[in-house]
Amino acid sequence: MENTVVSVRFLSGDLRLTGTLHLPHAKKPPLIIGSHGLFSNAASAKQIALAEECGKHGMAFFRFDHRGCGQSEGKFKDVTSLAGRREDIIAAAKTILAGDDIGTRIGLFGSSFGGAVCLSAAKELNAQAIVTVAAPIALNPSSEVIEIIKQTEPDAQQLIGDGKKLTFDISDNVREISNLLLFHGDEDKIVPPFHALEIYRLANMPKRLIMFSGGDHPVSQPEDQKRLITEASLWFKGAF
Repeated sequence: MENTVVSVRFLSGDLRLTGTLHLPHAKKPPLIIGSHGLFSNAASAKQIALAEECGKHGMAFFRFDHRGCGQSEGKFKDVTSLAGRREDIIAAAKTILAGDDIGTRIGLFGSSFGGAVCLSAAKELNAQAIVTVAAPIALNPSSEVIEIIKQTEPDAQQLIGDGKKLTFDISDNVREISNLLLFHGDEDKIVPPFHALEIYRLANMPKRLIMFSGGDHPVSQPEDQKRLITEASLWFKGAF
């Protein structure tokens, strides 16, 4: 049976954000919230596929456009930061959990920058499970990651400027996290694999790291994509 799909608008600070809630035909299902990558949006193929798979296991999934992205309000260069996106995902959780159709259990899914957002917000949201894909543990204006982003994304220089707004280090957040599943490609040229190794080292058990052999940043290989969706949905199901 297919999920019921509902459009949702909500406020994060003074910005109105837009998202899509996938509701399974189950009573008070647990909720997974997705956080997309830096230049991505809620139409992420990974999030859509995971939302559908989670629905088969009786879990709801909410994917939304962060501030300055997709259909949400805000000018990307002015509003994009880890703190801003952390505010977004917390606002999203509070909005959806306030609904009558959702239970109280929550999981977080994040890709790349979105993975860092999830890790930074997990404790405050009391997330029962977290799944990240190619997440960085830290960024600063002189980091290799920022330079690679500027080289590989056509509009990156204009959108992120000197990169100072993207500066963060979530090491302390990760030390307080458990029930974490990490995916990373061992040939990721944008966020090198050492980020995943450090996150895994700092996180508490239970935790698991799946390193895709020959895998790149966007998880381009179909077999890796399939494994990601299967393993992620089972990780969430096991936590609930």
